[in-house]
Amino acid sequence: MTATTPALRDLLRRPSLAAAATVLLVCLPGGEKDLAATAAVHITPADLASLALVAVIAVPLLRGRLPVALHPLGCLLYGAVALAASVATATATAPDPAAALSGYARLVQVFVLVPVAVLLSLRDRFDLHLLLGALITAALIEGGIGVHQYLTGTGASYTGLPIRAVGTFGALDVMAMSGMVSFGLLAALALALGLRGSPAHRLPRRALYTAAALLTLPLAFSFSRGSWIACAVATAVLLLRTDPRLALRWAAVGVAGAVVLIGGFGVAADSLTERLASIATVSHTPDQSVTDRYDLWTTAGRIWLDHPATGAGPRGFAQQRDSHAPLRLSSAGDAEDGTIGFRREPLLSPHNMYLLVLSEQGLLGILAHTALCLVLLTRSLRRVGRRCRNGAGLAATALLVWLLADFLYADIGGPTTVLTSTILALATHWSLPPTPRPAAPPPSAPRPVASLPVASPPVASSLVAPLPVAFRPVASPPVAPLPMASRPVASSPGTSLPGVCPSAVPLPAVSPPGVSASGVCSREASPSVAFWPVVPPPEAPPAAAPRPVAPPPVASRPVASSPGTSLPGVCPSVVPLPAVSPPGVSASGVCSREASPSVAFWPVVPPPEAPRPAAPPSASPLPVAPPAAAEGAADR
Repeated sequence: MTATTPALRDLLRRPSLAAAATVLLVCLPGGEKDLAATAAVHITPADLASLALVAVIAVPLLRGRLPVALHPLGCLLYGAVALAASVATATATAPDPAAALSGYARLVQVFVLVPVAVLLSLRDRFDLHLLLGALITAALIEGGIGVHQYLTGTGASYTGLPIRAVGTFGALDVMAMSGMVSFGLLAALALALGLRGSPAHRLPRRALYTAAALLTLPLAFSFSRGSWIACAVATAVLLLRTDPRLALRWAAVGVAGAVVLIGGFGVAADSLTERLASIATVSHTPDQSVTDRYDLWTTAGRIWLDHPATGAGPRGFAQQRDSHAPLRLSSAGDAEDGTIGFRREPLLSPHNMYLLVLSEQGLLGILAHTALCLVLLTRSLRRVGRRCRNGAGLAATALLVWLLADFLYADIGGPTTVLTSTILALATHWSLPPTPRPAAPPPSAPRPVASLPVASPPVASSLVAPLPVAFRPVASPPVAPLPMASRPVASSPGTSLPGVCPSAVPLPAVSPPGVSASGVCSREASPSVAFWPVVPPPEAPPAAAPRPVAPPPVASRPVASSPGTSLPGVCPSVVPLPAVSPPGVSASGVCSREASPSVAFWPVVPPPEAPRPAAPPSASPLPVAPPAAAEGAADR
């Protein structure tokens, strides 16, 4: 389990590896019997690999972790194709519903599921080159086998001779190898054109040109006129869009090479000449294969006329062919090679993809498929020009042109059907590139809440000036209320202000007159503590003037609070005060609390100073004038 986990993890990170493996598995022979006896479809190893790719893409897609998303227009086009196939299946008039369901599954796989899965697996240039490299590798493998079959006479039968190159696909699918070789030839040529003008890539460019030239031999030995025509059209479009002068040079080189191979060395001179000549005479003197193809096209048109809107349903052509076909149509075609011997294969398709869609899915289906093909073609050609150096884009355009041209002479079926999905994915990636999704931000720690400096409410007193009051921290217990007239606090106990703090320390129910209570906001995950003020209540009215106190009988007076006595409800302990104080000096007590980091002070009200007593009368007599002076004054 531990050994396979890294491989699976790399596969999920780079799903294009599964797409490349799907292309290479096409070369593996799939046998002649279906893996499921009840299914009316031939399942190959490449089909199983494509379904595995769909599963690999579906897991992150459902979890919302794909780094790319489909283009909105691409979603619309592929959705229309799926809808048309669904409607055609729901309204199918074929007598075999199981065949219709299997045909529906095949259509959705080839034209919707696998193209979308391959498209979402192509995330950068490395993925594109990996997939195109797999196409070139598979083409070289099949081309080498095909050339060996032609040279050794072990291929399929053509004009009574076993010289037709069919690769690993056998005589039952004579066009499969020619299609595979065409894909590799166009991919190599496009990648080489993308590297032109770059001296640093001279060696890879020459290698790609060499691979494209070598693949022309098995393509010629396949004797497939449809593949020849489609490859010529795609090559011409590619060269004319990139460099018209290069197109003329390549045309001259191609003609010279054909003359040398056929005329000089006599390589398949008679067979190739006859096959090439038959292309020009298909209109007035067609052979039996061309005549049967024309009759199949007529049959497809008649089936569509009976079901114009939604068609006869998937696989409806094979079930209604005999009731609509001309009498001269052959019932089957001949197939022969050294493996299967001689066999008659029934003609179950019209050998034209457009007519097959029209007969089985009606106008709704042909409109959906035509819209998909035209949008991909026009947008791809618009991006290809003389200054285009994107080899992957050039390859996608050339492969799409080949596919649309080949659909005029062939349809889906056989082991190379999954390659149709690959080409659609490449063309969609070039014309309607997927949009990257924004990466989710990594989870970050919550920002600490900075504590705001809040002015503390003053202590209101009628006799002394207000003094600042310090806030109390969370660790300290609430201060007990004073045993006097109290008022309700502005915020209820334990209530936190919205948007400031999730929880608050309970506030006391009452507070002394003139003192504003405040709550302390605490957050366990935050290293800082935030405070918020409570609106102070209106100031209390000034107290009445104190009544005069009778003076004590002695000069000294007692202190307002006895030594060592604390005020109730304010402070648990008081520093002892002196018993007496000089006249005019106010004694004060100091409130201390061990658990609190701050110290609160309160003044002690000095008692009114007593009036001093009056001085007692003196005992000495008043001074009396001398008698002599008094007598003198009387005489005068």
